[in-house]
Amino acid sequence: MRGSNVNCFDPVTLISYLRDPVRASPLCLEVLGAVYGDSGVTIGEYLSAFFLTLVFETPAYLLVFYTKQRWAGGALLPQRPWRYFMMILTINLCTHPLVVFGLPELFGAVQRPIAEAILWGEILAPSVEALLLVAAFAVPWRRALAGALLANLISWFGSYLL
Repeated sequence: MRGSNVNCFDPVTLISYLRDPVRASPLCLEVLGAVYGDSGVTIGEYLSAFFLTLVFETPAYLLVFYTKQRWAGGALLPQRPWRYFMMILTINLCTHPLVVFGLPELFGAVQRPIAEAILWGEILAPSVEALLLVAAFAVPWRRALAGALLANLISWFGSYLL
């Protein structure tokens, strides 16, 4: 926030606000309320959403990682299932907070509709996840992109149906 020495988005303030919005400073309550709505997002709500994302995306990623098809990058990857789960957890830890917290803040700061933040989040998440799979875990590009797109589509539709 410009012109103020209160940073409502530092980790301690943000976690405190998410845990108990009523205890936030009036300035942060106003700023964070504008971003997350008047009721705020509790840690429990966020963790539930994150867990649901993992529930929806894990089978999709495993399907693509274990599918031996030409469009998905050829041969199976040699790692064990536990490594796949850690890959899925890691990439979601990199993208999920950005989509849930970062993009709404960014779009709110430039006074753009929340729908645009959601749209860009749904484009950004699979793109970043595919790049992370390629760069950090040496997953072939086509397999990474197929997994990221499939997983995020299933997650999006699954969350929508709930």
